[in-house]
Amino acid sequence: MLGAFAMVNVLWILLVLISGAITGWLAGLIMHSEGGTIWNIIIGIIGGILGRLLFAIIGIHVSGWISSVIGACVLIFLIRKVVKFTK
Repeated sequence: MLGAFAMVNVLWILLVLISGAITGWLAGLIMHSEGGTIWNIIIGIIGGILGRLLFAIIGIHVSGWISSVIGACVLIFLIRKVVKFTK
């Protein structure tokens, strides 16, 4: 029984990493941002959380992929502004 539970956790982690990479890659294409695979995964995962949070605050129900890509684009925009401000 514990083996099946561990397998589900591993598959869930792989799914999060793969969907984060795809989301980050799509946001990078939209925002004309350059980054590697690790950067795309990080942007995709954090952007997914940000997008779902933003749409929940607004009160709009949007598909997970759409809200994740929009959130990742917002995150890239904010990172650009912070980096530009600190230079």
